[in-house]
Amino acid sequence: MTNFHLQVIHAAIDNHGFDPAGIYCLITGKSVGLASVDEIEYVIESHKDAEQAADDLAMRALASMRPSMLWNRLREESLDQMRLTRPREVMAYLLNRLMQPLANDKNALNQLSLNKNRIHLFNALQSADCNSERWHLAMMRLLEIESKLSLKPEESPITYAQLLAATDILDVLDRLESWHAKRVEFHAKAEADAKFFAANPGARRAFVTAWFAHKPKSEAVVKKESKQQEQNLMSAILQELMQPGIHSEKPMTQRPVMPTVKPAAPRPSTKMPARFGAKKAGV
Repeated sequence: MTNFHLQVIHAAIDNHGFDPAGIYCLITGKSVGLASVDEIEYVIESHKDAEQAADDLAMRALASMRPSMLWNRLREESLDQMRLTRPREVMAYLLNRLMQPLANDKNALNQLSLNKNRIHLFNALQSADCNSERWHLAMMRLLEIESKLSLKPEESPITYAQLLAATDILDVLDRLESWHAKRVEFHAKAEADAKFFAANPGARRAFVTAWFAHKPKSEAVVKKESKQQEQNLMSAILQELMQPGIHSEKPMTQRPVMPTVKPAAPRPSTKMPARFGAKKAGV
């Protein structure tokens, strides 16, 4: 390896914070392999500037990230076993899920930034004490949040920037305590409401009907109605300009609408006589 090769590798590590010669896990950010030597040499030799070659290598490393085999075959008992044998990988997985769920839509640029944050987060977890009581409490909170508390990315109380800037990552995880308590309370209320509506289907129907009757209008609906009102106003102004005075005239009196079909003639009665036979004289 020449001096230029070493210069490129060190420039990539200094600028991006990770070794561009590695392949990293898309789930945890842990290094799971090495990039091809031939590809690294090809990229370095295709650039004359060390900074450009370093950036190209870093982008290729981020683009080559993929889940490792352990996370591809995640079983029901795997997290409990890996929590003891691979605590940092599990913590990185749970934190990444908290701050950016895997099902969330991401474009290519956001994906590269997310991959870089996951690598940095796993490197930061390397210095944390995974045998302390604070680590255990944070792990249990994250496991409960992941299992049943309906994660949404905008509700995360912590960010990658806060975690990566902290000298002790467990200090930031302590902020989960109050947020975790609120989420547990919200989940308990939602579960109680679900049980009530399951036992009282009439109340559920009444609630849904009342909700849609008094549901506040969304911004899209308000904008659409405002735009329709503007269009109606412009149409009225245009109509007034084209036919002036049409709106000042008195409306014509409407005549009663005559039926187009004549009523049917009365049919003769088909009532049968009460008695049969000839009527006697004098009776």
